[in-house]
Amino acid sequence: MSVHKVNDLFSSAELNILYAFINSIVIPIKDDGTYIYDTDNGWENCTISKYLGRIQTSSEVPREVCDKLFSIAKSISSKELTPSGMTYVEYNKKYGTPNLPPHFDGDDNDLIINYQISSNTSWDIGVDLGTHIMKDNSALVFNANKNIHWRPHKVFAEGDYVRMIFFRFQDVGNIVDNSHLRYSPDHEIYDEVNRIRNGL
Repeated sequence: MSVHKVNDLFSSAELNILYAFINSIVIPIKDDGTYIYDTDNGWENCTISKYLGRIQTSSEVPREVCDKLFSIAKSISSKELTPSGMTYVEYNKKYGTPNLPPHFDGDDNDLIINYQISSNTSWDIGVDLGTHIMKDNSALVFNANKNIHWRPHKVFAEGDYVRMIFFRFQDVGNIVDNSHLRYSPDHEIYDEVNRIRNGL
């Protein structure tokens, strides 16, 4: 599957719905950089990856934006795809070192809408051997189990952030297990992409 770019994806009203979801996510960060889960408020579904420098939480896709996302998926894929969920992530130095090495997702989805909701710094997305400039309210659409995806090396300053939402779709009539694609970061399948990422 080729890579598709979508600009100005959501209207102001739809963005307000997504911002309400994001603003409901609160994880207390202590002075030493550790965090506390508060299971009474649903924060147990949030995780922090210091290796990727990001916070992550998943949810069902809000009903109010489903139709638009479904029409995008339908226009790109010939399969009968159904939304399988959404994942919000924020890359920020306070969570670790922002980094996204080349990888496949290795899950059972057939399409991802990789959406940038807000940022205060620029950070391209690499898909296979090319990079794509991302702007707020824009998205890349591709198959995360067929396309290697990654981010260029970037040093985040204090306060820099990039906030993304991943909307995933799957063919519920033909779910494929792609767990075999969870290669180690130094696997030879990533050699050419890593040469590009490392400027070699």
